[in-house]
Amino acid sequence: METINKKPKSGNLNYNSNWSDLPSEVLQLIIKRLPFVDLLRFKAVSTSSLLLQNSYVSSPFYSPVPQTPWLMLPSDQEDDPNSRCFFSLSEKKVYKLNNLLDGFRGPIHYVGSSYGWLIIWDDKYNPTLLNPFSGAKFALPPTVPRNLVYPSPRKYKELSIWMGIRKAILFSDPSRTEDFLVAMLYGIGRLAFYKHGESSPWTHLTKNSRETRYHGIAYHNDKLYALHESGIDVWDFGNPFPTKVSTIELSRHMTLHKNRSDSKNFRCYRNIVESMGELFFVYLFTFCNSSTSTRGHEIRIYKFNPGENTWEQQENLCGRSLFIANHQIMAVCARDFPEWEENSVYFADESDLGLYKLPINGDVMEPLFQQRKSNTYSPPCWIVPNF
Repeated sequence: METINKKPKSGNLNYNSNWSDLPSEVLQLIIKRLPFVDLLRFKAVSTSSLLLQNSYVSSPFYSPVPQTPWLMLPSDQEDDPNSRCFFSLSEKKVYKLNNLLDGFRGPIHYVGSSYGWLIIWDDKYNPTLLNPFSGAKFALPPTVPRNLVYPSPRKYKELSIWMGIRKAILFSDPSRTEDFLVAMLYGIGRLAFYKHGESSPWTHLTKNSRETRYHGIAYHNDKLYALHESGIDVWDFGNPFPTKVSTIELSRHMTLHKNRSDSKNFRCYRNIVESMGELFFVYLFTFCNSSTSTRGHEIRIYKFNPGENTWEQQENLCGRSLFIANHQIMAVCARDFPEWEENSVYFADESDLGLYKLPINGDVMEPLFQQRKSNTYSPPCWIVPNF
């Protein structure tokens, strides 16, 4: 395991200060060729290197190199709850970022990652965007009144059911634009959004428990796709105020699994993901065989055909890899990253902090990595590194 500090250590304040004597064009060429993890190391060398790296990343010359997802895991030490570990499968290596959550009030809940940013909320329901690699933060409007008197533990738990954020996504990269938009599912499947820079707080598209309860969301080309029990509602965000324009129906057979009388510890995941302009519905069912104690799974993947308005079951992912963790899902083109196997699903199980590879046409879960369990509540989360 390699530990990387977010900021230079105090003893390194003037170390390598001659970096600033190099011509800016030379510095840009050097930094541009560094892999992402070397950029992390470089910014931690000295104050000069930190300023140089920040200046380059914020300049118009910076063009992010596509990165493969890292798996964020709890700290490896019980007395260090503010640090987090990141597992890079391509390198088969764990990196630790110290003091990642300094200043936050725990427990911290992770409800999504987009463009290298984590969407989190604390014990007072204050949502925040956090880039764990640059340290940048954006405070979002609270989901409950700031003057709320917090109730007893039992009432607090009830409040978290109704007001806690379940999932959130970004429509654009906050590192590149200040007019970013965040959509969230909160409470029992209610939908709201917030546009940064506007004075208004969250705008609620569904306001009460009698309306449709959503389980997952995905975004593409000004359209927000919201998954519910029997279909996917399509919300058009290209207008001044979002409107629901259509519903894509789901067939009942898409979410049925085989009866497995010899199995236990069932878990079911249903979600939608957009990839390269196409919409997919993913159904994953995991279990443990009672007689052999082996892990198994059943997975079905459907691609939406907009011309026929139908779902087509897929025998492969057409060169993609899927990443699933904590009811979060993302997809990458495996042809751009040979370290990922095409037509495979990489599943991080929050129950045992294990990472498994799941072939689509098979039922054996291949273990890839295991972190020891921690008392720190921090379910695994996929994130694509980005400054």
